Amino acid sequence: MTASETSLTPAATVILLREPLEVFLVRRHERSGFMADSFVFPGGKLDPGETALQAAVRELAEEAGVRVLPETLLPWSHWITPSVEPRRYDAKFFLAQLPEGQTAVHDQHETTDSVWLTPAAALEAHAGGALKLPPPTMRNLEELAAFTRLDELFAVARSRASSIVPILPKLAADGDTVALLLPWDPDYAQASGEGRALPEGHRLHTTPSRIVLREGRWWSR
Repeated sequence: MTASETSLTPAATVILLREPLEVFLVRRHERSGFMADSFVFPGGKLDPGETALQAAVRELAEEAGVRVLPETLLPWSHWITPSVEPRRYDAKFFLAQLPEGQTAVHDQHETTDSVWLTPAAALEAHAGGALKLPPPTMRNLEELAAFTRLDELFAVARSRASSIVPILPKLAADGDTVALLLPWDPDYAQASGEGRALPEGHRLHTTPSRIVLREGRWWSR
């Protein structure tokens, strides 16, 4: 582990879902020091002594007003902030279903707006400039868009829990702009910055390998 890897802040994020399959997104405050004005899933850093599951439950209650039990959460993905960033997080993403009788609302402090959308509608709004998605949120939504039912999604989440690997992008030039290279991109190994290889044959090798910044928004490619 390198010196900068030891400075990573552990974090937990909850992808809150309801039937028919929609996802809850909150808008971070425009003066936030990280992902300002972006729509994201509820989440935040771990408090001392917390596990990722405990933090996920707490953050969901604080930022969305929703209370769930830790054992109901399902691991979904794992993202690490690129080493070029001054503020870095080691974030684990979990799936959760909105419990019956509860209502999700943003906290009006760290977050200033919230919305329920299908993953496809959220991606369409991002493409049209109606809302801004940071790369991890966008890529998770792209995966979720393949599902139409929660039971199917949760079954896949259970089956792949043991194959979740950390995704550590590298920032690199891409023509007249920049891109986040993902570990399975052909140029990833040669790019500067900290990296983590993806196991051979991993399912992610068949997905787009970079996220390009154009017109002020990120796009998968």
